Amino acid sequence: MKYTRAEFIILMIMLILNVFFVIIIVGFGNLTGFVVSDKSTIPSDYIKDSDIKYKDNKLTIEIDNVILKRFEDTKSMEPVLGYESTGIAIKPTTPEEISVGDIISFERDGIVIVHRVIEKGTDVDGIYFITKGDNSDIVDGKVRFSEINSVLVGVLY
Repeated sequence: MKYTRAEFIILMIMLILNVFFVIIIVGFGNLTGFVVSDKSTIPSDYIKDSDIKYKDNKLTIEIDNVILKRFEDTKSMEPVLGYESTGIAIKPTTPEEISVGDIISFERDGIVIVHRVIEKGTDVDGIYFITKGDNSDIVDGKVRFSEINSVLVGVLY
């Protein structure tokens, strides 16, 4: 099939616009408002299907050691965590329960910080976690398991 010159130009413009759109979304996701994520930022699945009960229009989540959390309006973890949301958290029992992508709370200088684990490693002092807020470029430094108060397992909006 032969295309006229005008049809060819229109097809090329459409192709260029499509490529540009893909580059914008993938390359500049945070600037456009589109969130582009890889699997390393997805929290672990702490609430299993067997923990969720639904009967007579009532929902129950049956997990042990639950802590309900409210969040300060710091905007460091928006849009995942906001001032009006309620977090469902648990107290981890071992450092192996915590993975990259999980959101943990810990205390530094009397301030409770709730940030995402971006790295997990081991040094001469044992296992450590590196965290930062989703909307921050500042890394919190090494967090030891003994400093961790909770792991976020769900959010109610």
